[in-house]
Amino acid sequence: MPILLTEPALQGGLGLVAAFIDIPEDDSLADPTVTALGYIRTGNESEIGFGAHSGNAMDGALRYMAALGGGSINLDFYLGDEEKPVSLNNEALFAHVEAQYQLGDSRFFFGPSATWINTTISPNESGAPGYVSQEVTLAALGLSLHYDTRDNRFTPRDGINARVSYERFDESWGSDAEYNTYGAFGAWFHSPNDAWTLSAMADHRAVDGGAPFFVEPSINLRGVPLNRYQGQDVVSAEIEVRR
Repeated sequence: MPILLTEPALQGGLGLVAAFIDIPEDDSLADPTVTALGYIRTGNESEIGFGAHSGNAMDGALRYMAALGGGSINLDFYLGDEEKPVSLNNEALFAHVEAQYQLGDSRFFFGPSATWINTTISPNESGAPGYVSQEVTLAALGLSLHYDTRDNRFTPRDGINARVSYERFDESWGSDAEYNTYGAFGAWFHSPNDAWTLSAMADHRAVDGGAPFFVEPSINLRGVPLNRYQGQDVVSAEIEVRR
């Protein structure tokens, strides 16, 4: 199926995704099993290919996900207090796996994760600071706690989706840089009738230690270009009304 990318930092884009979805027929907590393969080409000549699989076991008590991919991504970075962006190319390979186990009979799921990234950063133009050119491998182990009462994973109309996460990038497991990442996300959905759905979202992301400049979080709002407002501690929030 085709997908339309609207990210301003990538100047839009178009992709193709082959997705295979198996929805449970019973009323268990089991999420749909999803396998996807995709390719994206953007307006600023970035290319991304990826594959992902998410599923569950033990009647939905165990959830797992694995993803890998790579690409050549062109993005603008506003380094320091500069108002003029620097265009950088990121040649990257990545892999991520995680698993979460249900805590008792609750809607809480908790578990470990692992992330691996190899990236080569180079400027697309002359005059960029010398430190932006680098090749690094980043490797992390992490933990996450997820609370989910949504009535629908893809287009929820009622419920809460909340997640807190922590990752440690460390030389002990092969990372060239040592730092921590923290995340807290929450989304609330409510439908007062069959026609309308109200929702609200809050997202907090932070890094510390020796995090490379290109992994610092940025404001996560529709219509705001990725990386336009970066920092070590970033909070975003929005509300939505849809019909």
